[in-house]
Amino acid sequence: MFNAGDLKKVLRSKRKQFVTETNAALRAIHQKIGNAVKKQQEQRLKFYHGYYEQFLTLFWEWNRDVQKTKKEEEKLIILFHKQRDLFQKARTVQGQRLRKIKNLYDQFLKDVQSFEENQSCLATNEGKEFRQEMAKLRRKIVADVQRQELANIRKSLQCLLL
Repeated sequence: MFNAGDLKKVLRSKRKQFVTETNAALRAIHQKIGNAVKKQQEQRLKFYHGYYEQFLTLFWEWNRDVQKTKKEEEKLIILFHKQRDLFQKARTVQGQRLRKIKNLYDQFLKDVQSFEENQSCLATNEGKEFRQEMAKLRRKIVADVQRQELANIRKSLQCLLL
């Protein structure tokens, strides 16, 4: 049978083999875990990189659209200021024309009154007919002036709104 020395050798040999197999199994487990972790990291990086590219593209497009909108806004502001200036100029010109028309009308009324005073010596019928025609003419002139002024104001407003 076995003696004590042989038994120790066998036990040492078995222990050594157990330690070697255990270390080899641990190395294999560590390698498998390392490979699994590395693979997960690569997959995670690939996953995040895919979304990173998509977000980066969207943010770039968004920024481009914001810049484009700012440029359009600036153009609209400039256009608005130009339209406002044109409208103010048109109002000034219309105001000047209206004053000229009013002055001309006032002068016309004075001249009509003066004319009527000078012509009072005409016969009653002729004077009456003349005054009626002058009144008609005056009403017609006032109506024409008002129509023309309204047309000019409409055109100015249409230009401003368009």
